[in-house]
Amino acid sequence: MTRFSISLLPWLVAACGSDVVPPEPDAPACTTTVCGDTCCTAAADCTAGACACPASFVPATPAFVTGVVVDNLPQAPGLYAAIGQFDVGEQRHALLVAYDPATVPLATDIDVASVENVKMGVGYEVDPTKNIRSSYRVTRGTLRLTSACPEGVAGTLDDAELAEIDIFASLDPIPGGCTFALPSLSFALAATCEEPAP
Repeated sequence: MTRFSISLLPWLVAACGSDVVPPEPDAPACTTTVCGDTCCTAAADCTAGACACPASFVPATPAFVTGVVVDNLPQAPGLYAAIGQFDVGEQRHALLVAYDPATVPLATDIDVASVENVKMGVGYEVDPTKNIRSSYRVTRGTLRLTSACPEGVAGTLDDAELAEIDIFASLDPIPGGCTFALPSLSFALAATCEEPAP
């Protein structure tokens, strides 16, 4: 297994004065994990000569160690984004719920695949400098919010499917990327919303 592998041989040969012209690459260099002749996606490891995706790493009730809300995240313009980090063993991950508190319904089943005013995802393996190894987006599932305000969001997600994405390129699933099922999730991110006065 080689991580972040780029072949430098053609450029070294050319730089040392050889008449050999380096060939044009047929495809971009693999910037994640090379496994035999395959370039795995960022979430996958090379195991027994094949790309292997991680199993579901999101517990049903994560214990969040951090929580923050930001507005106008570039990947979710016009939405607030509540982000909470949680640990599984020695590894840290993150949950993101992007939402519009003015329009997202409460106490109502929301099909996350068919709405624009709420999006959910997770960051896989967050390092101490807050870089993530990979990202997943909830592509299917039923979300039910119990509260949503500019300071925080809470609710449940049931019968969800998550697909790996390149968060800096698109929110669309990566072809051949990792996926996992999440039967249920209960969350409360950042601050608790105050109940409106009667």
